[in-house]
Amino acid sequence: MIGWATFKHYMYYQASRIHIKATFTHPRPTQRVCCYFERYIKKNISTIYLRHGISVSGLEHHLYNVMKVRMFVCGAKPEYDYINQFAGYPEGYVKYTGLARFDELLEKQSDGRFVLIIPTWRRYIVDIEGTAQEINENFLQSSYYQHFNSLLSNKEFIDYLENIGYKIKFCIHAEFRRFLPLFKGIDPRVELVRAGTSIHELLMATSLLITDYSSVFFDVAFMKKPIIYYQFDYEEFRTRHFSEGYFSFEKHGMGPIVKTEQELIDQIRASFDGKSFVNSDFYLQRCSEFFPNHDNHNCERIYNSICEIEEAEK
Repeated sequence: MIGWATFKHYMYYQASRIHIKATFTHPRPTQRVCCYFERYIKKNISTIYLRHGISVSGLEHHLYNVMKVRMFVCGAKPEYDYINQFAGYPEGYVKYTGLARFDELLEKQSDGRFVLIIPTWRRYIVDIEGTAQEINENFLQSSYYQHFNSLLSNKEFIDYLENIGYKIKFCIHAEFRRFLPLFKGIDPRVELVRAGTSIHELLMATSLLITDYSSVFFDVAFMKKPIIYYQFDYEEFRTRHFSEGYFSFEKHGMGPIVKTEQELIDQIRASFDGKSFVNSDFYLQRCSEFFPNHDNHNCERIYNSICEIEEAEK
């Protein structure tokens, strides 16, 4: 084991021919020191971008002139087509291999008898100037807070799920965790997912996913589990948070879209067949088209692609 930012870490970093990362940031021990050496010691280093999710919005952060990576891993075929055509990568730099973490999904998925509610965040709610009190007040006035606080205290919704034998878990985005104490009147039967809980484990065990725009739904779609998109603020979200990319929830979504709380409850009821929550044939077909590589060989494809790059650039 190599300690972070130790002398050995620097030596291995500088001696390596391939750098592999899963986020936008570069895996440097220390940004300033490594950038200095990289400026004056020219090396042929290939950076592999494994990704930590499938892109669902615009191209802004994935352009080649922004990322400068040698291999851009895609988790789905339509994503590959979009990035390969419009993001400016040289031929062969974009690969459709599937995401590494997908290997576990088919092997370890289960029915944990719970409904997982996991919405994404909104930058325009937190990226404002003001005191902590003013930011909190802005959050309380947002449609995000009003809709989810109402849902989590809705007795009809919670009673129905309890009666058919399902629990409810609410997982707030890390960027919004500081606002969790502001929620009022949440039914005590709703489990608030603690910080540090494995989202991967939750997704593999959930029976039904309720989200708004969070890309975690791709993992659930890969397992062909039922999904409902609760999109009460679509226009505002697209205008003020992320623009729309290749993925249209209307045309490509792997589950129904609802805009009101009552529509959501009605759709939950419609998704239950008397024994379990099920996906319709229509959305199962969309899942299959989106993930033609529906297997547990994603890591193998990534590894083989990296080996090809290393061999070609020796």
